[in-house]
Amino acid sequence: MNHAHHLLTLPELGERVAFLCDDDWWAPGHLATLGQALDRHPAAVGAFAAGGYIESETAVACQRYWPAVMWLRGEPGATVETQLLPGDEVLAACWVHTPFHFSSMLLRTSVLREAAAIVRDSHPAHADRLLFARLALLGPLAFAPAVSALIRRHEGNYCRSTVQREIQRAHAVVRGLVTDLAGQGGVNITAVWRRLLEPRRGTLPTDLVNLLWDYVGREPLEAAGLMPFLSRGRAHYWLKRWERWSWQVLVPWAPPILHRTYLRLRDRLARPPERRAG
Repeated sequence: MNHAHHLLTLPELGERVAFLCDDDWWAPGHLATLGQALDRHPAAVGAFAAGGYIESETAVACQRYWPAVMWLRGEPGATVETQLLPGDEVLAACWVHTPFHFSSMLLRTSVLREAAAIVRDSHPAHADRLLFARLALLGPLAFAPAVSALIRRHEGNYCRSTVQREIQRAHAVVRGLVTDLAGQGGVNITAVWRRLLEPRRGTLPTDLVNLLWDYVGREPLEAAGLMPFLSRGRAHYWLKRWERWSWQVLVPWAPPILHRTYLRLRDRLARPPERRAG
């Protein structure tokens, strides 16, 4: 993103700007879809597509990557229409994880000129997340749920070569920066999360619970007063601790069927109880 400062000085730069990392690529229609999203939502400061993380140069399969708040908007797999995400919800997502990818965005040039300074003044590992948080303070963001930005994942990627506890410590640093940035804009992130979780108390999607536990951790969730909203949160916490230990110690020697059985059990325990009609 340091190149962005040079690009923003070019007089021939158009009204909109997009970035593509050298080992990522766009699906056909990516820019057209995001351009239509900006046309449809004039108040949006930028548009983002869902990212698809792939393991090789051949995109046989990919892992779809969503902002955390998308899990609260119904079944993500059934969501195909462009969503207009309010700025405070995007800030709430940035408090948990990095909700988008540089290669998945199309921004209005004037907006990027205003927000880009935070990238220059940030550590490279924090730059993307803080940029998205800064954009959220300027207005809502349009999000296209279809995967059109394919992101190459490498074995040397930081999150793949670092233990969970270290990842949580790194996230804690950025979480503090996002909280400070939100405070400057008058946004209380904890209050936003409570507002979002309250209607789904006890019925949160398993994927969102996993995201909160893995990226935030027990202590920050307790400090923010969000534990009561998590379905069977303490049971899930101990299951995750056991999973991390077993992954390092038992899984290399255990039959694959044993691990699959455990994952099914974990998902069943984290799933909210079914409500019977009548």
